[in-house]
Amino acid sequence: MATHASWAALRAFDQDGDGAAVARITATGEILDALAMTSTTDTRQQLRDATWAFERACLSHTRAEHRHTSRSGHP
Repeated sequence: MATHASWAALRAFDQDGDGAAVARITATGEILDALAMTSTTDTRQQLRDATWAFERACLSHTRAEHRHTSRSGHP
């Protein structure tokens, strides 16, 4: 079920352009942070781990995109 939801989210991100995707990604990170802060003790660590992994993936993607555009000469 989580895999299906993830793919559906990625398809939605892909359809509306870069600005909308950035806004959704930012909102997703904020939602994960809020969930981690307000969740019960038994799920808090899992949500913190998910938040950390999400933020790391976003950072890695940003770095990779920057390297790609730097090498290709595109702004």
